[in-house]
Amino acid sequence: MYAANSSKSEYADGRRARVRHLMLACLLAPLLLLAFGGCDATVAPHPSPHIDSALSILTQHAVLRAGDGTVRWTGDLGIDPPTVSGGVAYTETFTNVMGALSARRIEDGSVLWTYQILDTMGPITFANGLVVLSTLRAGGLVLVGLQASTGNVVWRSAALPAVTQPTVDTRVPFVSQLAYSAGYIVAAFDSARDASFVVAWNIADGSVAWQKALSGAVPYAGASADLEAFGSSVVTWYDGGGSIVIGALDPHTGAQTWSTSVDGGKAVAVAQRVIIITQPTSYTVTAVRPTDGTTLWRWRPTPDSAALPSDPFGLRELSADDSAILFQRFDRLDSCPGGRSTSTVTPNPADLRSQLGCPQLFAVNATTGSLLWQRMLDVAPVYNAVSSFVGNGAFYYKYFTDKLPLYHFIIVSFDANSGALRWKHEIGGYTGAESVYDGVLYSLFQADPTGGRKIIALDAASGEYVWTSTIGDPNEFSRWLMVA
Repeated sequence: MYAANSSKSEYADGRRARVRHLMLACLLAPLLLLAFGGCDATVAPHPSPHIDSALSILTQHAVLRAGDGTVRWTGDLGIDPPTVSGGVAYTETFTNVMGALSARRIEDGSVLWTYQILDTMGPITFANGLVVLSTLRAGGLVLVGLQASTGNVVWRSAALPAVTQPTVDTRVPFVSQLAYSAGYIVAAFDSARDASFVVAWNIADGSVAWQKALSGAVPYAGASADLEAFGSSVVTWYDGGGSIVIGALDPHTGAQTWSTSVDGGKAVAVAQRVIIITQPTSYTVTAVRPTDGTTLWRWRPTPDSAALPSDPFGLRELSADDSAILFQRFDRLDSCPGGRSTSTVTPNPADLRSQLGCPQLFAVNATTGSLLWQRMLDVAPVYNAVSSFVGNGAFYYKYFTDKLPLYHFIIVSFDANSGALRWKHEIGGYTGAESVYDGVLYSLFQADPTGGRKIIALDAASGEYVWTSTIGDPNEFSRWLMVA
């Protein structure tokens, strides 16, 4: 599983490892017949993709058949994406006084069981036939082991003192995602402003096996830390204050097997075999092997004086699949092809954002670090509206510019290995929460702020329209979409 955004300002951001085919959303979508009328690249005729009849599209308020977009059932699946296993969606929903973890059959929406709780719920994971739920109670952090088939409580862990970062109207995590390795559930949390820990619980009874401080962590770094199990190791990475601290722990004992600190770095795991560390301002990418921390390769794009030098406009990792990683950097306005940008903004020397020119895209081989391709787009997108996702052997780059009509987006599809343009579409509305699965691109979509929410399905190879489906009125704001 992979996600491009490593920010932890929202609760859902730390949950990206829970599902394979999910992309978190902003607002949504387009007037369909107008939105998909043009294609800049010639595409050879091909048959429509075959879509598995059992496959479903899950959103916050509805579950649809992936084959034709008809609604299977409607209901509240939660503001954060559920965790899916064995045809069942485990959803976390909330009222003003109570939360509930429910197991719902994806095919028909039937509720297999519900576990209700007065406390705050966090991420879950599966292990040894259990659904392990993290909760924040008055006494602290408590894990609950539930029988996956029935929802019956098998064990509750003892409470560990835990705190959350004080914020105003911002949801924050109280624990990292949960990782399962070698019979232990491992997670990170904060017991005080300046005290962050990794802790392991025995899966058999929920007892604490060990607890280890996160060395060099900034305040409240624990709950926003990343953890992933790689073979017989659990790898963690967290904010060290101007640097990222990465290391591996023995899940049996908590002993650290390797550790490194990288200045100004951001890390992400790719294809369960490599950790990619990107240093935005020094334009350096390093790949390390998670089992022992060995540096596998290091890559830098060709130096260019036109590149904007500072984060967040420096080198930025966008998305990855098993074989390739897509990076972006922004050049200045006068570096665009033909010596000019499409932007209508007058550059302000005191504001780098107003100097954004055309982005350079780089695709790098995930195994060797060799450059697969690079290209410059002849457009100056609005920086915070750029996103990317991957699937079906392609990278999809989504953006809007200040020259487009309000709420219009563009999606461009590039071959992941060659960089060849596959297709390009202007989208006449809000879009968000795209996901590519088995040759089909699914996207949440809304033509205007008062229009109903829809889902569109496109042939991922050609960009041709497959189907569209209305899923709700303007008040039913879906934050996510996933395929299962």
